[in-house]
Amino acid sequence: MKTCTLSEFLQAMDPWLSKDYIRRVCLDTRSQFTLIFTDGGSRTFQIDDCSESQLEGILEELKKKGVEIEE
Repeated sequence: MKTCTLSEFLQAMDPWLSKDYIRRVCLDTRSQFTLIFTDGGSRTFQIDDCSESQLEGILEELKKKGVEIEE
């Protein structure tokens, strides 16, 4: 698991989103995002500087891009 800021997380996700590489995202109650990729791999991020509303905004944007969300 990688601990990061919201900005770092968004930068890390950007190339994967542009290539439709993320199959689904899991978010737990501790603000941990697990990205599950189309090749079966995954990566977990602990975001340490954002609010619940910012997390919800990220999830909404991912949904718009066709990413399945698991909560």
